[in-house]
Amino acid sequence: MNFALHWPEQAVKEVIEKGRAFKATFRVNAYDRKEAFCTVDGLPVDVLINGADAQNRAMEGDVVAVMLDPVVYWTKLRGSNDALISKASTDSTKNRDSEQGEAARALERIRATLSCNPSKRPNGRVLYIIRCSPRREAVIGLLASNPWFPEGEEYERELDYVQLIPKNSKLPMMVITVESLPGCANERLINGGIDSRSNKGVEGRKCLPQSTCYPYVGTS
Repeated sequence: MNFALHWPEQAVKEVIEKGRAFKATFRVNAYDRKEAFCTVDGLPVDVLINGADAQNRAMEGDVVAVMLDPVVYWTKLRGSNDALISKASTDSTKNRDSEQGEAARALERIRATLSCNPSKRPNGRVLYIIRCSPRREAVIGLLASNPWFPEGEEYERELDYVQLIPKNSKLPMMVITVESLPGCANERLINGGIDSRSNKGVEGRKCLPQSTCYPYVGTS
């Protein structure tokens, strides 16, 4: 699986200012990590980020830029959001005088769309990770016994990465650069694999490089 490239930071700032994307905290369903949500200030319901592709390497607690999908792709709600929309409309009326700019007008249009579709929940996708979650600073998990290669590059170059399988179910599979592993672990990998039963704490970094299909972390 190869994810879409994260947008350039300046482009993200521009779409947020224009109300085409929104800044929100990324939260993962503890029972199903393929399902995540973002609370956008000014919207009465959370935005669903469904599936690894849409989540684009975001992790629990990341502050992300999220763009909503067209209404035709929105998900059916369990129940109705009529009460939430009514409260949001009241709050919007109270704050209308203080709201200015394209982003505020975009929120007003989305609230109007929700009013016309009370059984729908907005779907969206992550464009960019604005601020990394503190959870990236220390991840406990298992190192896979087999090396990991970017898709289509098996055996075409020296080993670069090894997989990390987090113990926290909210966190996705990750990759670690082999060169960042402690000497003893690196030697064991070269000589026949790492014991996947051994735990390893890692210090998190941002989702780089873009070519990896999992969030990237570095060892502490």
